[in-house]
Amino acid sequence: MMHVAEPSPYYGAWVAAAAATYRAAFEAVRARDLGRLGPLMRLSYLRMFGTMFAADPPINYLHARSLQVLDVLEGLRDDGIDAWETMDAGPQVKIACLAGDVDRIRNALLAGSGLAPGDLIETAPGPGPCIVG
Repeated sequence: MMHVAEPSPYYGAWVAAAAATYRAAFEAVRARDLGRLGPLMRLSYLRMFGTMFAADPPINYLHARSLQVLDVLEGLRDDGIDAWETMDAGPQVKIACLAGDVDRIRNALLAGSGLAPGDLIETAPGPGPCIVG
């Protein structure tokens, strides 16, 4: 983001808005409410990409396939499935969802995004923090 901070007129606004977004996201995590957390995750990364697109010169990590994945996820949400994406500095889309929706999301991605089974990496939350040593 160092390459965006100065040349993007939107960077300051993104940083200023981030605190409220993160507070709301923290509360959604605390409440274990993916329906509240998902839109906040999406808002945060879209605002980040807005700062990147507005930089001079602009920075774009998105690939056509990334956009296809986003379209599939929007369709799933329209069908009532909590499948919420986030992205960072790269074209990889990370999806937060409930375990019971994984098969439907995987099948929709394989059918509608041009991804192959080997393109998908499925993970789950770990055991949580612990003190070592």
